[in-house]
Amino acid sequence: MSSDDQDAEHTQDAKEPQGDSQKALWRVLRHRRGLAGGIVGGLTGVLLGAGVVAWQADTFPLGPDPKVCWGSLSADELPTRTEHSGWDRGLDASVEELTPRWTTFDGITAHCRISDGSQKVDIRVGEPHSSPGRPRADGTSWSREFLTSNMSWIGGDTPGMVAPQRAWIAIPETCYRTGDNEPPVIVDISLSALDGEGTDYSPPQDDDHRLWLAQTVTRLANGVMADRGCADRIALPDTVPERPSHHPVDDAGSLCGIDGLTATEDAAPVLATQRISAGEGPVRVCALGVGGTKSLSTMTIEAPALAAILRGAASSLGKRVYGDNFYGGMSASLSVLHVTCGTGEVALVMRGSWNHPDPALMEDMFPRYVTAEADRIGCGPLSLDDTD
Repeated sequence: MSSDDQDAEHTQDAKEPQGDSQKALWRVLRHRRGLAGGIVGGLTGVLLGAGVVAWQADTFPLGPDPKVCWGSLSADELPTRTEHSGWDRGLDASVEELTPRWTTFDGITAHCRISDGSQKVDIRVGEPHSSPGRPRADGTSWSREFLTSNMSWIGGDTPGMVAPQRAWIAIPETCYRTGDNEPPVIVDISLSALDGEGTDYSPPQDDDHRLWLAQTVTRLANGVMADRGCADRIALPDTVPERPSHHPVDDAGSLCGIDGLTATEDAAPVLATQRISAGEGPVRVCALGVGGTKSLSTMTIEAPALAAILRGAASSLGKRVYGDNFYGGMSASLSVLHVTCGTGEVALVMRGSWNHPDPALMEDMFPRYVTAEADRIGCGPLSLDDTD
């Protein structure tokens, strides 16, 4: 299994194609708007509700209108795909759309799915969090899928990241914020096989594809902001950083590029390669392992709103840790520490292998990581040695 798959915790397995990808334009239906109650359809495989028209992909002309997914995307802005078995332009294509709904308890919820009978694009809008009493969205699961070492920063003033198979962007706080210390509203997009297994889905790995994905998620965010009545818009990115890749650890004294982070003698053999997310942004992710097999990953979240996504997880893990300026918890598969720094709340996170978590490895490496990383970002000194 590749580390791309492991970073997403097997939520969307993917095979990487070899060589240059030959692409074909994905055609989708023309979507009829003005829907009763603003709710369209249900899940794929169920009878589509009133207002959704399924067209044969070859029976309608591609053009700039109508737009789908809350008026965000036109036909010429839809994805390009790798040509492979099962990708047939003649298959039925459909769009299922749940108009954004803003509520006091759950914030915003919305969903849009574009499918052609074989592959699908899933778009979600929501507030990922793991706070007690607000179970609608699981911030732990969301971060496992969308905050990974194979992602690159989109750039600009708004946090967002992109990988070959998924992307996300945060809605600016000026458009929705009603109080401090709340998780952000996130728009995310993921590409996979229609059956959810993803075993036959191979997204292009080139920079053009990732740039398209970054621009698409930005257009979707602008559509949500327009629906909200916000005047601001996020500028479309015109480039993305180079795709992160695995390489051998070249300095045993600074794993993941963190000065002072070293492996124990027992851990060193399984922490021989690393991959670090690309670009400058408030989330930095590093996968450590052997080749493409991940043993551990570290994640540093320096944006207080994004750090809030994992606030509930830090309070619910097996072993609790506390200090003057931090609190958190540890387990074999996930350890989270929230630290109060000069810039606000920071989350320091370590994940174990999803299928073979190693309690001893986590016990050895998490304290080393948080101590070294707190020094690197200016939140130190910090030590878990004196905690219970």
